[in-house]
Amino acid sequence: MRQQLAGLDHVVIAVADLAAAASEWRARGFTVSPRGEHGSGLGTANHTIMFEDAYVELMGVVAESPFNAITRRRIAEGGGLERIALRLLDPDGAAAELRAAGIAAAEPFAFGRPVPLENGGSAEARFIVLPWTVEPSPAGLGYFACRHLTPDTVWLPGLLRHANGSRQFQRVEIRVGDPAAEAAGYAAMTGLPADQAAPGEWRVADPRRGPAVAFLAPERFAARWSAGAGAPQAGLVFAAPQNGAAPPPVAAGGVLLGWEGGLAG
Repeated sequence: MRQQLAGLDHVVIAVADLAAAASEWRARGFTVSPRGEHGSGLGTANHTIMFEDAYVELMGVVAESPFNAITRRRIAEGGGLERIALRLLDPDGAAAELRAAGIAAAEPFAFGRPVPLENGGSAEARFIVLPWTVEPSPAGLGYFACRHLTPDTVWLPGLLRHANGSRQFQRVEIRVGDPAAEAAGYAAMTGLPADQAAPGEWRVADPRRGPAVAFLAPERFAARWSAGAGAPQAGLVFAAPQNGAAPPPVAAGGVLLGWEGGLAG
């Protein structure tokens, strides 16, 4: 277990049309944050969908930059789950931990974006980000860690209330060819154990906090999500809504959305 990385913080979904993706999530009963523009020459904009201790980030490109080359490539491939961000505690300590494990951690850097507040004012959400590269990359995704310097400007109370009753983001499920191998790679990167949850499905979870990451064989993924050819290759699982029965899985903004109790298996 990496002492300075504490579970999944958020997932990044690369989308070609940011406004359309946000509309799809709203149509599914989620509250979506106002559009945010990343500064520091990053060339990206986002919407977030917030949950109690994690969130989903819809990411679009507004200007080409070296920072968003991976996002542009993912969008060119059709979009969808692009990166997983872990919760960052001590940036320098985490970088040292990763390097000691043979992982090429870059230098941490800070950036911010303006946030419209619910009272009509505005503030700046500020972050420290630690990116790294690992080969082979588990599930072909990008990975980094994020420390929230101003969590109160990200987890705004109004953003935590969803019309569909969702509150907790529990798991991301990814379709892969070899779930045992991909889970082992993710486990080695995070210093966490990989456990077989079912035939064709392996999960990695941090006992301290955060959604689990699951790797599913194609047949397991197709059966669980009723996903045919051309369906997104990742699904996000939420706790069963408090205001009714779990709905069947649906697609929105490049991923599948499902609720505990509404998925097969």
